[in-house]
Amino acid sequence: MTTILASTTPPANGTIPAHADTVSAGTPADVTGVIADWRREAALRLGASPEVARHFAATGLIELAGQPLSLHPLHDEPTGPWLAVTRAARPAAVDEAAWCDALLLATGQALVATHEAFGLNDDGEAVLILRTAAGHAHPDLLAVELAGLLQLRQALLEGVTAQAGAAAAAATAATAGTAATAGMSGTTEAAAGPANAAQRRGVDATAAADVDAPCLEAPERVLVRVHGALLQAGLPAADALAGARSGSFTLDGVSIGLACEDGTDTLVLVSDLGAEALDTLERRRLALQANTTLMVFAGVAVARDARAPA
Repeated sequence: MTTILASTTPPANGTIPAHADTVSAGTPADVTGVIADWRREAALRLGASPEVARHFAATGLIELAGQPLSLHPLHDEPTGPWLAVTRAARPAAVDEAAWCDALLLATGQALVATHEAFGLNDDGEAVLILRTAAGHAHPDLLAVELAGLLQLRQALLEGVTAQAGAAAAAATAATAGTAATAGMSGTTEAAAGPANAAQRRGVDATAAADVDAPCLEAPERVLVRVHGALLQAGLPAADALAGARSGSFTLDGVSIGLACEDGTDTLVLVSDLGAEALDTLERRRLALQANTTLMVFAGVAVARDARAPA
């Protein structure tokens, strides 16, 4: 995904968070020069002042236009995964159920496209985590990824706020419409039901036709590796070949799908946990809380397919 850095760079020079003197647990006290250099240069490219950039280099904590941001290597050295994290409080107009649904749906899109996923902390804030590869010797690329992280945070807030406003307006209109048509026959409404259902069936049929013949689009070397891995996992030769071609297979009773990033050897694995895994608000909340740990240690997250029923 291409992110235009200029459109996401906040106009402010950034600020040092009030809690920035406290380095989070697990962060090495003696930050290496390489880590500090990469963080400082990335902050400057994000529009931070030299003072704020120096603080970011030492602590990995910064605020840009009111948006908190942290950046740390997962281990004590720069060679290995890095984690960038930002947070967002739930807008007052958005209820918890809509908030959790939005985070799970956004994760389903973001994890495939950008290796980012949403979780929840104990305060109910959204936690957006980017797990990025090692070797950020190019601060321009690091800054682009950080800018994209903040852009996704802002898009989430704008989206849920707009959706809440639209829902409130629709509820008001529905109430007014009900009052205006009180005492009228329900013939019109009843007749509309089958028509709408038929329309939905037509949409569903079209969507099904689009996925009748799935195909894993990946370089030949990746397809060969997938085929070999499926054979090693114990799939019969015919099933392994079909799975490598389609990117879809069943292993130990679990349905698994594969997607490949354009022009790379990176694969994204998707496993269907079943509708019951997210069928209550409590389960959705727990899944999002689990995402904060899953992303850190395994680079995986629970998400919801936009095509799945609510």
